[in-house]
Amino acid sequence: MTVILEEFDLLDHVEKDIPEPEGDEKTKLMKEQAKVKRILTESIKDNLIPYICELKTPKAIFDALTRLYESKNTSRKLTLRNQQQITKMSKSDIIATYFMKMS
Repeated sequence: MTVILEEFDLLDHVEKDIPEPEGDEKTKLMKEQAKVKRILTESIKDNLIPYICELKTPKAIFDALTRLYESKNTSRKLTLRNQQQITKMSKSDIIATYFMKMS
């Protein structure tokens, strides 16, 4: 997501709260925020929409998604790393089933 936002020069909208300007700048800000919200909502699965539907700003949406996916628990990270290392692709597997195992 951050790569797409960087490409469109919109990363500031999720990293910090931008104060609302006056006049034409306000219109530009509203269009940029709408674009960021669209990028964020199109980048996630439908089952996560309820977590973000009530949030108003792109930063709030991004922070909520970060809290859902970011883990600070070291033992959980080690367990996931171990599971990833022991998952092997068998000869009968196609690449799609292997990635399904990984996910």
